[in-house]
Amino acid sequence: MSETKEAKISISIIEGKFEISGSEEFVNKQIENFKEVITKTLEKPTNVVGSKMESQFPVKEKQIQQAEKQSKVQDDSYSHIYVVDDEKIRIICDIPGKTAAEKTLNTALIYAFAKNNLGIEEANVGEIKTVCQNHGFLDKVNYSTHIKKGDPKLYLDKGSGKERAIKLVRPGIKKAKEIIELIVAD
Repeated sequence: MSETKEAKISISIIEGKFEISGSEEFVNKQIENFKEVITKTLEKPTNVVGSKMESQFPVKEKQIQQAEKQSKVQDDSYSHIYVVDDEKIRIICDIPGKTAAEKTLNTALIYAFAKNNLGIEEANVGEIKTVCQNHGFLDKVNYSTHIKKGDPKLYLDKGSGKERAIKLVRPGIKKAKEIIELIVAD
C-alpha cells in the first residue's frame, strides 16, 4: 500500500484567499487546472477591485487611490511656478503682492493649488509659513492673522496649531489660477 502525501497551496490576494488541500496528486492537478487564473491574478491584483475584497479593505483602496493621484506627473504648465522636490512643493516664482499680507495670501493660494494638483486637498499652514519665510516676506507677528482674515470665500481654514490647514474651494482654485496667469504674463 502506497503512502499518500498531503499537500496544500494557499494564495491570499489581499486576503481574498484561494486554498487547495488534499493529496499531493490532487493539489498538483488543481494547480494545473487553475494555473492560468492564478497567474493572471498574481500579475494583476487589481482584478479584485469592485469585488467583495474592495469593501472589506476600504482604507487600503483609498490609500492606493491617493498614491495613484500623487504619483501623477506634474503638469508642465505650472513648472515655472512650482516644482516638487524630494516630496516637497517648492514655489520657484516671485510672489505678487504689494504688502506682506497680500503676498502671504497669494502664497497660500498658490501652495494650496499645487497641493490640490497633486491630489492632496489640504495645505498645512506651517508649510505655507515656511514658503513665506523662504521668499523673504514672512511677517511673524501677523502671519496667522493674514491667513485667518484672508477671503473666506476662497478657502476653508481648518484646525489649529501644527494641524492647521487650508482647503481651497472652487473660487479659491479660480483665484489661484488668476494669480498664476498674472505671474506668467509678467
